Amino acid sequence: MVTSSISRTGAVVHTVTAGVSGLTSRNADADTLLRLVEGDGISSVSLAHDSVTSFLGALGDQRGAVIAAGTGAVTLAVGDRDTARVDGWGWTMGDAGSGFWIGREALTAVMRAHDHRGPGPRDHPHRRRPRSLA
Repeated sequence: MVTSSISRTGAVVHTVTAGVSGLTSRNADADTLLRLVEGDGISSVSLAHDSVTSFLGALGDQRGAVIAAGTGAVTLAVGDRDTARVDGWGWTMGDAGSGFWIGREALTAVMRAHDHRGPGPRDHPHRRRPRSLA
């Protein structure tokens, strides 16, 4: 992807920074990535959790919070003295509010209703009722 982007744009790139979903210190291996791209003139690679790159892209060095919600979901808040990351644990253990989570909750409600184990999606108390446009 890096090589393709450089070749399409003609950009001179010396540093590559990647925001990686689910990145931990155990699997962060910037040196291996650098070996893969150093023939393209790249001399530095930085890896960060995608919540960090989302935050920096949206707020820079300001204080605040960013919610990154797509297939997964994570929130990062930065205050004067502390930071807090919430969720971002992946589809098996978290990502509440993500696209995957919403779909799974809908399918769970449908199957629960099919098995007569509780209300279905149409009976859910948080379901938005259609409004008349007239």
